[in-house]
Amino acid sequence: MAFVFVYFGIDKLVNPINWLGYIPAWIETIVPLRQFVLANGILEIILGLGLLYKKTLRLAANIIILFLVGVIISLGLDEVIARDVGLLFMAIALAVWRE
Repeated sequence: MAFVFVYFGIDKLVNPINWLGYIPAWIETIVPLRQFVLANGILEIILGLGLLYKKTLRLAANIIILFLVGVIISLGLDEVIARDVGLLFMAIALAVWRE
């Protein structure tokens, strides 16, 4: 899961144009879409790295839950959302996992 977040975060920084179509149009009333994609990429990298450390795993997983719920709500149900739903359930599992 960490790899997925870091990979997609880096891809957003390297190829932000490829991601513009996934951003809801109303976001542009708040911030330019390109800046939103870049900020989203940075956040995904930070969250992915947060999953790698025991001290930050639960916090990162909880933030990822909120992040993915927002993504699912804003994009609606389509063929791409299946990945995000799977990631959401993995994040929930990490957030509630007890050693």
